[in-house]
Amino acid sequence: MSFRGNHHNEILHAARDANSTIRSHYKDFIHQVGRNVFPLIIASDHEVDGYSGVGSTLTLYRDDGSIETRSPCLGSYYELYKTASHFFMALAVEIGPYMSNDSVVCTTTAAACGGGDLIGDQVNHSDDDANNTCSSPSSEAEADHQDIPQPWESSMTELVTKAQILRQSLLKATVMESNNNCTNHQEDSSNNSTLPPPPAMRETIMSMLNSIIAYCQHSLSTKQLNLSQWTKLNQANFPLIKRCMAEATSLQANLCIRQILHWKDNVLTPQEWRELYVVIPTVWAVDRDNPRKEMFKRLMHPDRVETHLITSEWPRDHGEVRTLLGRIVGDRAIGRFVFGDDTEEQRVKTMGLSSGVDVVLDDALPAICSVLKELGVGKNENNTDHAKEHWWR
Repeated sequence: MSFRGNHHNEILHAARDANSTIRSHYKDFIHQVGRNVFPLIIASDHEVDGYSGVGSTLTLYRDDGSIETRSPCLGSYYELYKTASHFFMALAVEIGPYMSNDSVVCTTTAAACGGGDLIGDQVNHSDDDANNTCSSPSSEAEADHQDIPQPWESSMTELVTKAQILRQSLLKATVMESNNNCTNHQEDSSNNSTLPPPPAMRETIMSMLNSIIAYCQHSLSTKQLNLSQWTKLNQANFPLIKRCMAEATSLQANLCIRQILHWKDNVLTPQEWRELYVVIPTVWAVDRDNPRKEMFKRLMHPDRVETHLITSEWPRDHGEVRTLLGRIVGDRAIGRFVFGDDTEEQRVKTMGLSSGVDVVLDDALPAICSVLKELGVGKNENNTDHAKEHWWR
């Protein structure tokens, strides 16, 4: 190693170089560990482009090299029910930003509004709408305003087109069922997309689609967004959205739990099931709790849930999932070997490296509180001992 000008810099660069080597070796270590942890189930919800949100895709890795992937809800009406409920959130994505945007002004005349409550295929006018209609500003006459493209028109047109296509497919299925005089229709046909959706759910979804289409068509024809109509649209459809979510999750629970139990009872040995790791790649919006996590919490050995059921926002593919698992399992082994568990301080360090807590936190908290106390800011500045122990007690 060449001399770097002064002994102080020499020390820093030598330490940095050593740390770089350590981290490089650690990266290889967790990569290898993660690919030698079996059995493993990766329970994801975004497997293939175009097939995101299919009610969970489960992949089982075993030590014999076998890999088995199942999407239990694929082919059921899970996606239909989920999509129907998502239309209302999608509409919020499309028009929400324009409800309080500087490029949008609110008109105050009933003539400019021209709107009302949109529920199903009906348009019901109300006095409230006169003060809740938004359109883009224009110095031209109102007639000229109708020719000005609105910034939300393109995306709304695409959304309503998708809703119309879905509605048409439901209508065709209804006509075909009627023409075939289908007498063996079961309410559990949600499990099988070769049959039309159950009549009650078909009516529910048709009503939801009619509402969305009516609102969008009215907005596009008037080139105006009406907050009052939009609010009433959402309120009127909330029970239907709730029903679709309930039906979708019922399918997910029924089909996914049966698949997991099949692996438990017919593929894995009792010892393998006890040693099973489950990793759930997720996003922040559902990281704390979600159906996948709840199903495994109730099926895994209770004493394994805290250590073998893992959720994380980081992994983007199965390779990163397995590297993450290598970090978790590898760190637990390193903590036990390096720190031990004979004393309380050793156990705190081992515990920190083996969990989602930074291994230096027991030392960092007193330091943080000490500085805050010295500067006279922050909370708990007079209780550094409590701060030191609070994170793990």
